[in-house]
Amino acid sequence: QYLEQLETDIKPRGFYIISLLKGKYMDHQKKFSEAASEFEKALSLYNQDAKQESSVKGNILFRLGWAMIRSRKNIDKGISTLEEANDNLVENIDLKIKLSQILFQEKQDNKKSLKIIKQALDIDSNNVDALLLQGKILVKDKQGKEAIEVLERSVKVQCTSTDEFPKSSTFFYLGQAFEGLKEFKKCILNYKKCLQIDQNHFGACIYLANLLANLAEG
Repeated sequence: QYLEQLETDIKPRGFYIISLLKGKYMDHQKKFSEAASEFEKALSLYNQDAKQESSVKGNILFRLGWAMIRSRKNIDKGISTLEEANDNLVENIDLKIKLSQILFQEKQDNKKSLKIIKQALDIDSNNVDALLLQGKILVKDKQGKEAIEVLERSVKVQCTSTDEFPKSSTFFYLGQAFEGLKEFKKCILNYKKCLQIDQNHFGACIYLANLLANLAEG
């Protein structure tokens, strides 16, 4: 009788945890399709619970959406799942960065990407990853002046928050922003800074060589 009562008490509130843990294990093993299946099962079980918490549901949705995207089987459904997760996890910066990044990379939706990354920066204005992504999107959106402002802020934050050099990509995107504005001296300086930090940065090598060749021809 006790076991029957325990089983009744667990369903479905406790059973979703088993699928959630299985999904986490599969995700760790990079078996993203299997992970997504387990997260879907966890979500289905949790949705049967009348006492839902937005933070728990949002966490399952986050893991489900990200697994879907990395499995490459259904990017659109993965994005919509992450968007639903974002509605439930309003303070989760990592989710907002991932959602903004995937909207930018997969959908080239600069407007929505910038909206989402702004949400992350509203929570933590000094988040280096969010600043770098915002700068990158602004560069691609041909908002050079705005990109420079964001990326230079990112450099300052990185210099004050760590003893290490700023991320090489910060200077690469600064170089691209200055190149778009035809400020070639500053552009070259930033490509070189990028290569000083990471001499194997392919993008900086190519863009710098191409720019120097074009300036020589001009």
